[in-house]
Amino acid sequence: MLNRAARLVARSRRASTTGATSQEWKAAGLGAQWAPPETTLNEIVFVQAGMGCDQHGTAGASKAATRACRQAIEFNALPYMETLLRDRGYERGRGDMLLKVEIGVPEDLVDSVSVEDIRAMFPYGRMLPVEVRAGGLDFQSGRVVEALGDAADRAVVAVAAVTVGF
Repeated sequence: MLNRAARLVARSRRASTTGATSQEWKAAGLGAQWAPPETTLNEIVFVQAGMGCDQHGTAGASKAATRACRQAIEFNALPYMETLLRDRGYERGRGDMLLKVEIGVPEDLVDSVSVEDIRAMFPYGRMLPVEVRAGGLDFQSGRVVEALGDAADRAVVAVAAVTVGF
């Protein structure tokens, strides 16, 4: 059995299946980058939670997890972040902010979450290792849609906590 750090590293190397928004950010030259391993979050500026659901949770929990991250950030703006970081000597502004993401998904789906997909949900910043752990919810959706790949009557809910700072 892999220890927690090894699982985080293995998860970070999985192939990404990003959504339309992250493709738009990529085309615009945006996208969060992985922070160096020794990076620590010292000052917290913003914390937000989000929830995401995949009503056809047969392919793991990545879709629900990315939706949770998106919900956590999509109705928020940090207009002063650029000034705050530059005033403290960070030359890249928002590009230097740190992102800490914690995800809760049903226990049997923890290893199914692609942290590359999670990273792709953020347009800028330096991403600390994404922590995925048991939490969230799964339930019967009341239907099986074989045309969508459903093999069972299962929906998956993920919760995300996104912390921004430097």
